[in-house]
Amino acid sequence: MIPSRLAVSARTRRFLLVLAAVAGVAFLLRLIVCWELSGTGAVRQPAVTTDMATYQRIAREILDGKWPEFFYYQPLYYAVFLPVVYLLTAKSVWGVLLVQTLLGTGAVWLTGLAGARLFGRRAGIVAAALLALARFSIFYTPFLLMATLQAFWMALLVYLAVVAWQRPRWWRWLVLALVASAATLTRGNVLLLVPGLLAVLGWRHRRQPGLAVGLAVAFLAVVYLPQLPFSLRNYHHYGRWIGPSSAMDAVLALGNTPEAPPGGLEYPPSYHEAMRLANLPDGQRVSVLHQMLGWARREPLVFGELKFRTLLLFWNREEIPNNVIYSYHGAKSLLLKLPILLGFAVIGTLGVFGMLFSWRWRSPGRLYLYFAVLMYCAGTVLFYVLARFRVPMVPWLCLFAGNGVMVGIRRFRRAQGEKGRRQRLVLALAALAAVFVVCTAFQTYQEQYEAGMMRRLRPDGVRVDLPDRVVYEDHGPLGGVGGAQIQEIPPDGTVIGKRFAGVELPANGQAIFRIPLVRADQAEIEFMLKGCELRDDSSCPRWEKDMRGFEWMNLPVTVPPAQQGVVELGIGLHAKTGAAGVIFDRYRVYGRTVIPMAAPGAKITEAAFELVVPKGR
Repeated sequence: MIPSRLAVSARTRRFLLVLAAVAGVAFLLRLIVCWELSGTGAVRQPAVTTDMATYQRIAREILDGKWPEFFYYQPLYYAVFLPVVYLLTAKSVWGVLLVQTLLGTGAVWLTGLAGARLFGRRAGIVAAALLALARFSIFYTPFLLMATLQAFWMALLVYLAVVAWQRPRWWRWLVLALVASAATLTRGNVLLLVPGLLAVLGWRHRRQPGLAVGLAVAFLAVVYLPQLPFSLRNYHHYGRWIGPSSAMDAVLALGNTPEAPPGGLEYPPSYHEAMRLANLPDGQRVSVLHQMLGWARREPLVFGELKFRTLLLFWNREEIPNNVIYSYHGAKSLLLKLPILLGFAVIGTLGVFGMLFSWRWRSPGRLYLYFAVLMYCAGTVLFYVLARFRVPMVPWLCLFAGNGVMVGIRRFRRAQGEKGRRQRLVLALAALAAVFVVCTAFQTYQEQYEAGMMRRLRPDGVRVDLPDRVVYEDHGPLGGVGGAQIQEIPPDGTVIGKRFAGVELPANGQAIFRIPLVRADQAEIEFMLKGCELRDDSSCPRWEKDMRGFEWMNLPVTVPPAQQGVVELGIGLHAKTGAAGVIFDRYRVYGRTVIPMAAPGAKITEAAFELVVPKGR
């Protein structure tokens, strides 16, 4: 008979061998994708408008002895990680690719180890296998973005937290604090995880309050001290204490203005106004956080609806592109097209399913994993959702998914009799709930409820109050996950009537009527106004192109006095040459758009027209 110690050792060896095989597969998958994409411009020489190009440029300047005057993004990736890799590999592109491949593989290994400690060895292997096959974790490996490094930190953070709880030593807590500091310097939302780590530390040493307090102080010192050099440099540049990154105002403004989308990047006028106020001299400056809280107090339901929509999007299967687009930048990779790779629809669904069955009050490690996932989610929803923001959390979802798979199999096999039928029903309902949350909840809300919710919360549409003008609009975000819908102008033209509510006109009635269009080959557009007069024939229309590719026809008009705040305008449009379409928002239905030529009974969504009223006249 084999002694129990040797038997356990044999099982451990088998576990480590299987985990090593999974990590090996993860390494090969990531390395192959790096090889397939290594010759693309986005990897070798990213476009100058991307964060990737900024990281690359600053890292190379630091190697040449030119440090930035201040740190806008969180600094560790481009100010420490990339310069060190470039230094050791003579600025080789493949140096970064290999290191990031190793980091991705390390995240898989650590996820397997953490899963074994939290949920058992089999669950750990399943978790590691899921992460090894996670399509977007693989896709981001070759690019100069923080996602791969941050995913490694997140996997290491949970693993070290579990080990520190199970085998408490003072130095383990300080190593954990150092990793938390590095992760915070890579992306600032990790600071939200620190209270949970302190809670785990305090609970573990609750019977030694003096030791617990001392360790907590040391923990915070180790978390904060590495941030100090970067914070001091920013302090000397800005003259105020802002921490190691000065980007907080910008990232808050992108997701917390009346025109902000729940995901993706748009730069509407309200964003620029928020940043203008945030960049005023001290004494006049209004931080975006202060502006955001003021808006939340003025329109709490509108603010809450935007955050609710962002929450649904965070858990949705959609991957919101930024800097790199999977369908474009990943097109040269045959491996990424393999059906064995898993998208967020699979990993997210299994993760949510696992979260429904992993709760255990007496397991601080599990409780911290819940805390970490929820706080990371909250930290992202506070701003906005991008695919690369969600990639670092995938190791945690894989941990829950690994346990969910094993719990589901175990309960299904053991289900017998009446009680067994109830257990299978519970499993089925939990699976359906997970599928709904990840695959359809966001789309269901958009298609079925968003328009009605906006009619109740914003009956007069959106009013954007700027220093020199007021913009009235009945549309929401038009890019990314917004509701932009192109309706082609028929060959014989179309007439569209539009009412704006809550309008305050100047005495002279001057305004600018803005119509968003998509034109093929700069199609020549003929127009005829109704309900207003054109003020300037010589320079009309003035065309303005936005970052989404829409072209705005700007018409300076004189508008008759508003009747109880309602302005009624109309425009006839005809594409004289080429083809063109008008932009509507399918998620806004106020009943203020009229198309006389529409088929009887046709559903008419809101034309994304805008009325701009100058101030001070």
